Amino acid sequence: MIFQALFMRGMAGGSYFNSLTSTFMPELLSMNLLMAGMVPTVMALRRQIASGADPMTPFFWFVMSIGLVVGFVIAYPINWWLVANHLKHGMMTVRRAGMFGTMQDHAADAGARHARYVAHAATMEAESAPRPPVLVVALLSFAALAAGLATASLFGPK
Repeated sequence: MIFQALFMRGMAGGSYFNSLTSTFMPELLSMNLLMAGMVPTVMALRRQIASGADPMTPFFWFVMSIGLVVGFVIAYPINWWLVANHLKHGMMTVRRAGMFGTMQDHAADAGARHARYVAHAATMEAESAPRPPVLVVALLSFAALAAGLATASLFGPK
């Protein structure tokens, strides 16, 4: 939460508070589903792979890598929904397509981009609200996280 808001500050007009309020819910939903996939995968693999819980071995990093890949796959649909409903930025919503400017170039027109983004978001919000509503998706993400943690408890210590 802290780092995402810090690095997205430029898109929020330079205000850390605005950045924090605009990134909190999308990151919460995304991380709920990432953890819903990652935790049970890691717990299951640790039970099957000797020394998978010891960070001093390559097995630990293998287990964590596989867990992260599974978490990414589980979280992909919510991230797609968040970008489609303008609640989270996509890769091409930050930078102008085909333009690779310097950091100074990026900072110089961040305010103008933010103003366009806010105007576009307001237009899109006026046209239609996200379907299903954010509250419903949030409840579903917490249910998925609870299911992932319940599944992980099945793979607890032997």
